[in-house]
Amino acid sequence: MRSSEGVYFSKLDHVRGLAAYLVFVWHFHHLTRPDLYEKTAPAPFPLALLHESHTGVALFMTLSGFLFAKIVGGRELHVAPFWFNRMLRLAPLLIVSFGLAALCAKWLGSAPVTWNLLVSGLVLPTWPQGAWSIAVELHFYLLLPFLLLLARRISPIALLGTVVCTIGLRTMLWLHFGEVHVWSYWTIVGRFDQFAFGMFFALMPFGARQRAWIAALCGIAFLVFWQWFDAAGGYYDLQGQKAHSPVWIIVPTCEGLAYGALIAWYSGSAIQLPKALDAALARIGTWSYSIYLLHFYFWIVLRRLTIGTLPDLSFVPSLLLATACFVAFLPVAAASFHFFETYFLGFRVPYLSARDAMPDTASQAVSAGRAT
Repeated sequence: MRSSEGVYFSKLDHVRGLAAYLVFVWHFHHLTRPDLYEKTAPAPFPLALLHESHTGVALFMTLSGFLFAKIVGGRELHVAPFWFNRMLRLAPLLIVSFGLAALCAKWLGSAPVTWNLLVSGLVLPTWPQGAWSIAVELHFYLLLPFLLLLARRISPIALLGTVVCTIGLRTMLWLHFGEVHVWSYWTIVGRFDQFAFGMFFALMPFGARQRAWIAALCGIAFLVFWQWFDAAGGYYDLQGQKAHSPVWIIVPTCEGLAYGALIAWYSGSAIQLPKALDAALARIGTWSYSIYLLHFYFWIVLRRLTIGTLPDLSFVPSLLLATACFVAFLPVAAASFHFFETYFLGFRVPYLSARDAMPDTASQAVSAGRAT
């Protein structure tokens, strides 16, 4: 998708598409047949990334931090127009998803949607289905001008200091409450690390070789960590210790570090996919917001229609079935993008000063995609 500043990065749409696929697969496993997840053994290395694919949310959030830092670069961000543009981008489909949630509550017996829930969702993770993460994104947009100012006045390295502070905060929460999973997974208290690492890797002037080495080390380390995480019980923790495990203090940090490094490497790499594949993956990324918000209702309806009929599948056949469903859902996402997103994008306004040029790092990143 092109930003309102006319900048387009096809490789980042590839990443968006991957994130949407990961979240789609996760919800296939635990929304259609919740009991299936508990019956499946930990996935073989390195498939834990697909078995615990809720990490796609972390990939989305790291990408947000990376993309906005990359677009802004060294230019001045005008806050009011920026927030206006984000409202135009997110609100229309978000309202549609609220309406679908209300219909599902009335006709299919899913969780009710109340005004109190919608209002409290601006602060707490109470918006229905996946909409809670959109509220976390909004919290990041409020913080973005201050984080950009911090990186510009001091250094992008100062962003790492903010991550240290949030790790300390989560540690104190764990010591006080005896659990930190809710804070780490569902709120900006945990997700902040992912936005910050995305910004850090977008703004740091690493060379191509440095980016490759950092991405390789962080990527391999994360795959090993995620394999252990899956084997130990993962998100659901089959031993029932999820809520009390201190590992949730660092889970969002590990995700943000690995994904930030990998996004920086991929976006600046010389890798060129065949044109048809590049266009197809970029198109999926363009539809990713619709995929993310609307696929929940696909699963709610499917679960209602197939209750008690889905067979017990091992992980690999289940993954293949989820992938087939993902492909089948793409026309729905394309239609949603056309009817509920495209029209409002025409009202966006510029939000960056034209006086300052982008710094070298941002200019190099732009050349990796396409600028108009």
